[in-house]
Amino acid sequence: MSALHESPPDFLMIHCLPGPGPFGVCKPWCYGHHPSCPGARLLGAALALLATASPLLVACGPPHPDETGPGLSFGPASTAELGHPWQPFTTTSVWNLKLSPTRSETPIPAAAMALAPMALSDTDYGVRVYFAKPTDPEWRIGCGGYNSWLDTWPNPCPVTLRAPATIHPPSGSDGIVVVVEPSGRYAYEMYQFRVQGSGQAYASYIEVVDVHSNGIHRNVGVTGAGLPGIGGLLKAWETKDPVPIRHKLWVAAHSDMLYAQAVWPASRFDVTHNGRHAFLRYGDVVALSKTVDVNNTGCGLSPFMKRIAQALQDYGGIVQDRGGDSLGFVGEVDAVRNYIDIDYHTTMWTQLACLKKFMVRVNDPWTGATPGGLGFDAPRDTTPPSTPAGLVASATGTTTVRLDWADSTDDVGVTGYHVFRDGALVAAPRASEYHDSGLRAGTRYSYFVRAHDAAGNVSAASATATVTTPSTSPAELLSNGSFEGGTAPWSLQVWTGSAQVRLCTDRARTGQRSFCITNPPRSDGAAVHPFVPVTAGARYQASAWLWLQGISSGAAVLMIDWFRPDGSFLSLVTSAGRTQNTTTWVQETLTATAPPGAAYAMVFLFSYATGTVYYDDASFRLAP
Repeated sequence: MSALHESPPDFLMIHCLPGPGPFGVCKPWCYGHHPSCPGARLLGAALALLATASPLLVACGPPHPDETGPGLSFGPASTAELGHPWQPFTTTSVWNLKLSPTRSETPIPAAAMALAPMALSDTDYGVRVYFAKPTDPEWRIGCGGYNSWLDTWPNPCPVTLRAPATIHPPSGSDGIVVVVEPSGRYAYEMYQFRVQGSGQAYASYIEVVDVHSNGIHRNVGVTGAGLPGIGGLLKAWETKDPVPIRHKLWVAAHSDMLYAQAVWPASRFDVTHNGRHAFLRYGDVVALSKTVDVNNTGCGLSPFMKRIAQALQDYGGIVQDRGGDSLGFVGEVDAVRNYIDIDYHTTMWTQLACLKKFMVRVNDPWTGATPGGLGFDAPRDTTPPSTPAGLVASATGTTTVRLDWADSTDDVGVTGYHVFRDGALVAAPRASEYHDSGLRAGTRYSYFVRAHDAAGNVSAASATATVTTPSTSPAELLSNGSFEGGTAPWSLQVWTGSAQVRLCTDRARTGQRSFCITNPPRSDGAAVHPFVPVTAGARYQASAWLWLQGISSGAAVLMIDWFRPDGSFLSLVTSAGRTQNTTTWVQETLTATAPPGAAYAMVFLFSYATGTVYYDDASFRLAP
């Protein structure tokens, strides 16, 4: 079992934050997953007198609920590695409140949104989040400014803090690093963090935030609005799995879009004058308009981008910083790039550009707002996903099996599945399908599947599906697919232009010969295998190995034509095809079901690519 899912041993940690007096501000913390920690606070109070700046560990009973978040375990260098949800602050904090569906909105002027693209910022100007362990090394961190929820005066820098040895900032000039100290209670938000040697670092500002609070205390927080960044940070744990994003986002607006003003919950601003398209103040809430149907935006949103759009509509984001994008939504480093389901460099930007015309300012974001269910004090999710249904196991070869089942549902969101073969866990796919390989031919296998959610709840087992892998591969239906016997029974055909369709000996995958087509522009040709009998409703697979050279346009494909018993044409299917030059043999496959009424098939090795295509080892047989 992963350590992320195991309960940590129970112990008491005397943790001292920098502060007045010889030992700073010390408080006992208990680790564990039990409902109470009898005597721990009395013991801790005594031991605090002896505490140094580093944590002191002693044996203790289980913790008090007020002293540890539900189900927390620490050590990962990213929220993606936690194994459970992590959303700071109370369920009623501004970040965790859902907008009213009847809210008043004002569209953001097009001229303001045209200042720059709308962006998901998770690279140079993203944020790195680390969860410290009591066994991590101590860092000595100098700072230019220090601000703490504990109202520590004067500036106590340098600060001694436990953190992973591999801590390093994002490459952008902000260089924001967050370290959640081992108890999980306080997060150190550090601006312009830079490593200066082994265990040595410097930050322009250190902001110590109480994760168990409502998140608003004076101007404590790393953002330009005087608010913490972690509340609105787009986190990797919620992007890597298909779960709803249930909090407001951290928004950095273009400086030309900002007023030099702040409104609650912001306490400050960091622009010196109103921008030329000023429309937003620090602390304002922006959102995707309530009038938009997220499933029908006309933007062609991928499932990942629909979740972003839904979060913007349901929760919106708080303007907390200025930036170079029209609206930039700040994320944990790689929280988007590592998990997005479309091209990060092209398609994502196209879909964001389409969405930005729907962005509005929410005029009264706090009236009618309701908790969305996340926060350190949220009841732990104990509801398992529904049982996976409709599990089907199909042998796809002598050593491979394909599994398919219906998606499970969950009150929060299904994050993946566990696949068991003969009672043993063999895979953890995120989607409702799995391809098992490395099996034995002629062997019976049994499978079942369980679904799980982000909180670690696991569904009941699906019904068991059994399958027996075939002892031998399905019979070959083509003759002379390797062309070693010449061209017969294949028919070589020029369809258009002056294609050269011939038997070749200069390149072969096996043996000495292959079939090749050289096409000048606007030419095409094929090798056609005569009728082979097929059974309507059965699945067949055509394949061939291809080598492409000198290709400038067009494609090389496989094609199956289906015919009725009387020989009349019924329909055809074509493979995706190959369009690029290759430096080795590549396999093209086409799997299709013979349509109702089909009795025969013809297989075509067809090229309309300008250049030369070699075909070898062609095959047509029942799909494995």
